[in-house]
Amino acid sequence: MTRDEAVARIHASYRPGKKSGHQRMRRLLELLGDPHRQLKFVHIAGTNGKGSTAAMLDSILRAAGLRTGRFVSPYLERFEERITVDGEQIGEAALVSCLERVLQAGERLVEEGFTPPTEFETVTAIAFLHYLDSRCQLVVLEAGLGGARDITNLIDTPEVAILTSISLDHTAQLGSRLTDIAKDKGGIIKQGGRVVLYPVQKPEVALLLMKRAHEMGAEVVVPETTALEVTYTSLDGNAFTYRGRPYELPLAGMHQALTAVTVLEAVALLRRRGFDLPEEAVVRGLDSVSFPGRMELRGVEPIRVLDGGHNIDGLETLSRAVDQLLRPEIRRLIVVFGIMGDKSWQPCLETAAAMADTLILTTAPDPRTASPAEMAAVSPCADTRVAEEPFAALRLARELAEAEDGILVCGSLYLVGLLRGALGED
Repeated sequence: MTRDEAVARIHASYRPGKKSGHQRMRRLLELLGDPHRQLKFVHIAGTNGKGSTAAMLDSILRAAGLRTGRFVSPYLERFEERITVDGEQIGEAALVSCLERVLQAGERLVEEGFTPPTEFETVTAIAFLHYLDSRCQLVVLEAGLGGARDITNLIDTPEVAILTSISLDHTAQLGSRLTDIAKDKGGIIKQGGRVVLYPVQKPEVALLLMKRAHEMGAEVVVPETTALEVTYTSLDGNAFTYRGRPYELPLAGMHQALTAVTVLEAVALLRRRGFDLPEEAVVRGLDSVSFPGRMELRGVEPIRVLDGGHNIDGLETLSRAVDQLLRPEIRRLIVVFGIMGDKSWQPCLETAAAMADTLILTTAPDPRTASPAEMAAVSPCADTRVAEEPFAALRLARELAEAEDGILVCGSLYLVGLLRGALGED
């Protein structure tokens, strides 16, 4: 089996109409020898900021010399981005080998009366096997859609749990109320565990998470925002001090400084768990972190930026970063925007339109994409245009943009991943 055949096989995995709970995945892992019970984890859940949190922590752990796994979802450009060890994407031989083991276990599942594993179950099982085979000392594990109901939550109490910013998203799966979503995501707080909460949460979310932690007898840490001072911010990143210590971070947006202090508190808990994480490694890890696709500068003249914020909270965060960092540098902003139709895309469209002098609506490379024509019919941007094909939309943006203008590609992470390479070309 080749790499491409393996990825195609994974993408073709069983897609049930309804969730089956954890029974199928629990049995699949049993058949594979329960690899997750032989690993140590930092478990991350939330609506926005999971990826940047994972990237920062992974970078720090590697700078400290730990053999580290990282599991993220979804990927930006290549499937293998989802499963890395020491920053290296899973190789072809390991991917094929792990997949074949999962497929064999899947056949046993079917013989026992279960339905076959889903795509996410297959990928998660491959990741656990690869981390165990690679002898990872600590795995940074990003949850999928939720928390309690997410199959990543089959792990035992993690070394640390991190809950990032929680807002409305995936309401069909998690519930239509913010408290429903917070309750599910808070399910990663386990008995006797340790949890760090992103410091900016809605009051009802913070109250619910604190209550969950108290019920589980878990230690809760919330970063002190009064101890954070951002000393410099630009499209190239941030410089800040926290508790009197200086740090530099090559990720743009004030919100990334808040993410960074959340990670710093997780580092403090990991030290108490026996992990050797020198301050020098923490500084170096933050300074060298890379997280493509989030307020990422891809070129100048015109300034070209992309961001994969794909829900209203993410787009509002992007809008604030645009006002603060991008607008002062440009004359006009041309926004290329596409989003999934199964999301609440109207408020996202309104936020994208408010950022734009010219708004170009396009499709995301997924069957669930929202219709550009349908969005254009309700767009509040006076200069709204439609280019169905994403590369045609980018070409139109380049034709319209002059050297002193800016181009922003945003919305669906699939769209951002598709256009990232072309946006970086001069």
